Amino acid sequence: MSFKLNVFLMVLILAQAFTMPLRSQQIIYGSNNGKYVELSGKSVYYEEYGSGDTVLLLHGGPGSIAQFSKLIPELSKNYTVIAMDTPGHGRSDRVNKLSYQILAENASKFIDKMGIKKCHVVGWSDGATTGLLLAANRPDVISKVFVSGGFANIDGFTNEEKNFWSTITPEIVEKSWGGWHLEYQRLYPENDWKTLILDLRGMINDEIYITEKKLESITCKVLLAYGDNDLFTLEHIGYLFKTIPDSELMIFPGTSHSTFEEQPEMMSLAVQNFFGK
Repeated sequence: MSFKLNVFLMVLILAQAFTMPLRSQQIIYGSNNGKYVELSGKSVYYEEYGSGDTVLLLHGGPGSIAQFSKLIPELSKNYTVIAMDTPGHGRSDRVNKLSYQILAENASKFIDKMGIKKCHVVGWSDGATTGLLLAANRPDVISKVFVSGGFANIDGFTNEEKNFWSTITPEIVEKSWGGWHLEYQRLYPENDWKTLILDLRGMINDEIYITEKKLESITCKVLLAYGDNDLFTLEHIGYLFKTIPDSELMIFPGTSHSTFEEQPEMMSLAVQNFFGK
């Protein structure tokens, strides 16, 4: 497999990023009068924008559709963008247990419920790992997957990040996340943020999220994107790149795990360039 970190593309993205204005942020994504579908007796909230080929957005945790607020405006100019709140997040009902397998099964059921025959996927963080599982499980539907901050097991995290998620509690969140819990509960009173934190801790502390065999079975094209100061070891990033058969790798300079927040113009250009190939 050749190393597909395209330097020319990165230069082009960097050049255009400073000249491409984002659409005015008048829409409150994640709270924009979306719709609900019922999956296995649970309500799932989603919002839909634009027209064209379908792109499914899978956010990270603890979060919601709003994490893609800076991507949706540009992406929806050329695609039908469907963004969903995953179980227990945002406005979607909680399920009894969270796992990456359950998140992928939920996304698969959502695709079928919506009557989607083919789609691309953009996943960030937990949504990235969910997207990789979805690609392995549903080759009949998934065309391409753009994932930012993806990971396959707990050992992919840096030691600092592993320690953080092994000890996190609602009390720690209250003290160290700058009032995040108050805003989240205000926006999404349907779900208890404390329960969500504990559900995520249990999910992340599972040892393996997606097996090597599953990664090797992915047949669609995958772009693995990371900030150069992301939450994962270089060894794990290299492992994913080498194991997923038809994968490309892109590293964004001066960027942490929050790629879509910190570098929205570059991310939008990278996503659309990848899907347009």
